[in-house]
Amino acid sequence: MPVTKIVALFISSELPCPIDITALLWTRLQSTGKLIMPILSQLSLQEVRFRDLYGYEDNHFVAELCVTLEARRILGRRKLEKLSIKNGFSMNKDDVTKLQKVVDVNWDGEVQYDEAEDEDEYREFMEEDDSSDLEEA
Repeated sequence: MPVTKIVALFISSELPCPIDITALLWTRLQSTGKLIMPILSQLSLQEVRFRDLYGYEDNHFVAELCVTLEARRILGRRKLEKLSIKNGFSMNKDDVTKLQKVVDVNWDGEVQYDEAEDEDEYREFMEEDDSSDLEEA
């Protein structure tokens, strides 16, 4: 039986992987080819990781989410009306700006970072990267 009555979906966790979220939004019934959540109009993401620790400039999830939402609007004739983001991991205002081009975004302005241990690893990674840049110059 299709999941046709879902109007709002709330996802909270670092997992699933962001690509799982876009796959879920794009999933179609095998028998009819219709979206499994055709009337979905609100999506809430809480504590969802937007990019890997070392991939700060990697915006694949945001780009894929924009494409998915736009495709749902065009092909499914159903626009997601509201995207709420709360305590997003590894995201920034630029991500919100890109998403606002395809959906009304309600963002709490909060960004979560990994544990101090991971931040130390990231700092070391960035210092190594900076020192290799200096060696090349």
